[in-house]
Amino acid sequence: MKLSVIAALSPLLVGGCASTASLPSLSAGSGPEDPGTAIHALYPSSVTEGYTARGPVDPGSWRKLNDDQAPGRGGGL
Repeated sequence: MKLSVIAALSPLLVGGCASTASLPSLSAGSGPEDPGTAIHALYPSSVTEGYTARGPVDPGSWRKLNDDQAPGRGGGL
Protein backbone atom coordinates (compact mmCIF):
# COMPACT_ATOMS: atom_id res chain seq x y z
CA MET A 1 0.00 0.00 0.00
CA LYS A 2 2.77 2.45 0.93
CA LEU A 3 4.66 1.62 -2.24
CA SER A 4 1.66 2.45 -4.44
CA VAL A 5 1.14 5.79 -2.66
CA ILE A 6 4.83 6.66 -3.08
CA ALA A 7 4.67 5.64 -6.74
CA ALA A 8 1.59 7.82 -7.26
CA LEU A 9 3.03 10.89 -5.52
CA SER A 10 6.58 10.79 -6.87
CA PRO A 11 5.69 12.35 -10.28
CA LEU A 12 4.10 15.26 -8.43
CA LEU A 13 7.23 15.81 -6.37
CA VAL A 14 9.54 15.59 -9.37
CA GLY A 15 7.24 17.84 -11.45
CA GLY A 16 7.18 20.46 -8.71
CA CYS A 17 10.97 20.66 -8.66
CA ALA A 18 11.37 20.96 -12.43
CA SER A 19 12.23 24.31 -13.96
CA THR A 20 9.76 25.85 -16.36
CA ALA A 21 10.51 27.69 -19.57
CA SER A 22 9.11 31.16 -20.09
CA LEU A 23 6.02 31.33 -22.24
CA PRO A 24 6.12 33.13 -25.58
CA SER A 25 4.21 36.34 -26.07
CA LEU A 26 0.64 35.69 -27.14
CA SER A 27 0.19 38.96 -28.99
CA ALA A 28 1.25 39.14 -32.60
CA GLY A 29 1.65 42.90 -32.68
CA SER A 30 2.58 45.69 -30.36
CA GLY A 31 1.01 46.21 -26.98
CA PRO A 32 -1.90 48.51 -26.14
CA GLU A 33 0.47 51.03 -24.59
CA ASP A 34 1.97 51.82 -28.02
CA PRO A 35 0.41 55.07 -29.35
CA GLY A 36 0.96 53.93 -32.95
CA THR A 37 -1.30 50.91 -32.56
CA ALA A 38 -4.13 50.98 -35.09
CA ILE A 39 -7.72 50.95 -33.93
CA HIS A 40 -9.96 48.79 -36.06
CA ALA A 41 -13.57 49.80 -36.59
CA LEU A 42 -16.26 47.36 -35.53
CA TYR A 43 -19.20 46.69 -37.79
CA PRO A 44 -22.09 45.39 -35.70
CA SER A 45 -24.41 42.86 -37.29
CA SER A 46 -27.88 41.75 -36.43
CA VAL A 47 -28.27 38.60 -34.33
CA THR A 48 -30.94 37.38 -36.75
CA GLU A 49 -28.83 37.93 -39.88
CA GLY A 50 -29.15 34.96 -42.21
CA TYR A 51 -32.28 33.62 -40.47
CA THR A 52 -34.79 31.87 -42.72
CA ALA A 53 -38.30 31.32 -41.38
CA ARG A 54 -39.46 27.74 -41.77
CA GLY A 55 -42.96 26.64 -40.96
CA PRO A 56 -44.14 23.19 -39.92
CA VAL A 57 -44.77 20.69 -42.73
CA ASP A 58 -46.29 17.25 -42.92
CA PRO A 59 -43.85 14.33 -42.79
CA GLY A 60 -42.71 13.05 -46.18
CA SER A 61 -42.42 9.50 -47.45
CA TRP A 62 -39.42 7.70 -45.91
CA ARG A 63 -39.36 5.19 -48.77
CA LYS A 64 -39.08 7.98 -51.37
CA LEU A 65 -36.33 9.66 -49.35
CA ASN A 66 -34.38 6.39 -49.11
CA ASP A 67 -34.86 5.65 -52.80
CA ASP A 68 -33.68 9.16 -53.76
CA GLN A 69 -30.51 8.77 -51.69
CA ALA A 70 -29.70 5.19 -52.68
CA PRO A 71 -26.46 4.66 -54.65
CA GLY A 72 -27.07 4.39 -58.38
CA ARG A 73 -30.40 6.16 -58.17
CA GLY A 74 -29.48 9.76 -58.98
CA GLY A 75 -28.61 10.70 -55.41
CA GLY A 76 -26.30 9.54 -52.70
CA LEU A 77 -22.78 8.31 -53.20
